Amino acid sequence: MRLRHLKRFGPGFGLPFNAVSVAFLLFCGATLSSGCATLGDSKQYVSVDSEPRGQAVSLTEDASGYVGRTPLFLSLPPSTSAELYQLREGSRSRALKVKCRFAWESVLLGNLPLAVALGPAFGGIFLGASVAVDLWTESAFLCPARINFSERSLRLRVESAQNQDRRKCRRVLIVPPYQFKKREADRLLLTWVQAMRPRLPQCDELLFGKHVDEHLARLDVTFDKPLPASGLEQRQLSRLGIQTGATHYVVMKLRRSSRGAEVISQMRDMHGEKKRKLPVLPVPSFNRSPTLSGVLTFFDQSFWFLPNTLQFASLWMWPNFSQENADYRFFRHDDGRDYLSLLGGWELSYVPRQDLRRRYSVSFESSFSLWSNLAQRDMSMYWKFSNVDPDDGIFEFRDVMNILYLGFTSENRVYWMTPYLSPFVGAGGGLVRVDTFFRGESTGGFSPFLQGYGGLIGQSGDNTFLELSGGFATTAEPHVENKYTELMDFFFLRAKAGFYFPVLRQAVREYF
Repeated sequence: MRLRHLKRFGPGFGLPFNAVSVAFLLFCGATLSSGCATLGDSKQYVSVDSEPRGQAVSLTEDASGYVGRTPLFLSLPPSTSAELYQLREGSRSRALKVKCRFAWESVLLGNLPLAVALGPAFGGIFLGASVAVDLWTESAFLCPARINFSERSLRLRVESAQNQDRRKCRRVLIVPPYQFKKREADRLLLTWVQAMRPRLPQCDELLFGKHVDEHLARLDVTFDKPLPASGLEQRQLSRLGIQTGATHYVVMKLRRSSRGAEVISQMRDMHGEKKRKLPVLPVPSFNRSPTLSGVLTFFDQSFWFLPNTLQFASLWMWPNFSQENADYRFFRHDDGRDYLSLLGGWELSYVPRQDLRRRYSVSFESSFSLWSNLAQRDMSMYWKFSNVDPDDGIFEFRDVMNILYLGFTSENRVYWMTPYLSPFVGAGGGLVRVDTFFRGESTGGFSPFLQGYGGLIGQSGDNTFLELSGGFATTAEPHVENKYTELMDFFFLRAKAGFYFPVLRQAVREYF
């Protein structure tokens, strides 16, 4: 019964059951074969250090697996444990085995959204299979961000001249300073480099420019978003260290003082918590910089006109149908779910990253969103003017109503940023296009749209997140209106699995 009605959905959605089934199986097969826990980068980036530094590290018991001297960064595949070896001259190497914890939050947040969207039957199969694959491929395990070789007997030794030279010579990555315009950020960075270069050891190498900006942008660190005071997380630093070879990084901030505009900067070790303040740099040419205005900074950091995520959404709705002007009554209607609800659920919008926001802070975010959702209802109805008992089936029918929403809205949210699941409340308004397909007939039109909601959001990987929200939505006039029923407002529950693509915003704003 269900399959026959699905073929009536409309252009582009009338796929035969076999084709949809094959596509579903291929998608699940590809997802399962790659491991599903994080839906992102399967590698782990860790920092390896020692006390004292300069210890030779190998992945094997002999020098055949030599990877370098501490401090260094390693890219490791997911595993239940990691085993490294400290090579010693004239003696047996020392093994260091690190246990990797079971990342239950990644397993749940990474696999649950798609499982829920598929419904009880296929979702249960997918969830069980994906968790089993995560355990089998060991992608459900997360190794420590820092691994440290430490021996008490070595702490009192005086480091060799070679190690001292290694400690003095640094590769310093310069994080772009926050500015409204890219050219102003570049000008401030060059001003800092010209002033600070003579004050740093000659063997230090400063890393900045387009190549560095591209690596930072993939972590959503760009010139138009200030870095949090806590800095980057260790896994992000380890990834940057592998990609750029940096041993330290510098963050800077433009501020106003009694002497005028000045830059405060800090150099941080990419392998730990060591920080060192650098001399304050006066920059009178930036006295009129709009960045020094608190009001303009608030608007620049709260209103986002370009999306940074692609989300796949699944919608459950509890509609307030009205039969006052309809020729039919319904004696039952249930929420229906199938493959098409996945094809119709997506969203392009801006979502803040938890790992780049100050923990336990309140953040207001306003952005534009382009989204689509498919709501499906199993409708059991009868003709209300019939004198015949509907139980005889003469004037009774059952069919699937498909309601496709395509909306463009302004979303305004207040987040409470926490390390794991961050709660939020929000309201959105804009314009929505609604197309309804029922009993071989279709209707469509535009209507003003308003919704209020609350929910939770949490990152499930380096570039992925999960969002769960629920609330109330309404239109200015009925958006479903035919001889069977009318619909103007509904309660909803929405689950989303999203992917960050932060480079778009920087690519556009570079030209302004």
